[in-house]
Formats: sequence, structure tokens, C-alpha cells
Amino acid sequence: MNLKAAVLIALICFACAATTVVLGISMKPIPDDILISNELQGSPQLCNGTIVEPTGEIDTPGGPT
Repeated sequence: MNLKAAVLIALICFACAATTVVLGISMKPIPDDILISNELQGSPQLCNGTIVEPTGEIDTPGGPT
């Protein structure tokens, strides 16, 4: 019975530690250099200035026909 209690306590401690790590990672702020600026959103250019255009018709499921 003592082994079951020890395993249960260890499991609870592990779950608490895992939850703390996951919440810590998910609440970490995103660095500014990763954020996409407003002027690049919707622009067909990559960060190095290369213009990106589709080579043909874009066919996606559920898209306009």
C-alpha cells in the first residue's frame, strides 16, 4: 500500500511540474523580431525583397469556384 501511495504522490508532483512548464512556455512573450510587421502582411514580397507570385491557379478545398 505504501508503494501505491508513493507512486500516486510522484505522479501528482510530475503532473504539477509538467503543467507549470507548459504554462510557462505558452505564456512566454514572442520576441519582436519574429512578429510580422503590418506593412508586410498582405505583401507578395519575402523579407529579402523577393516577389512571390503563384505560378498557376490556386486550387484549395472549399475555395471560391
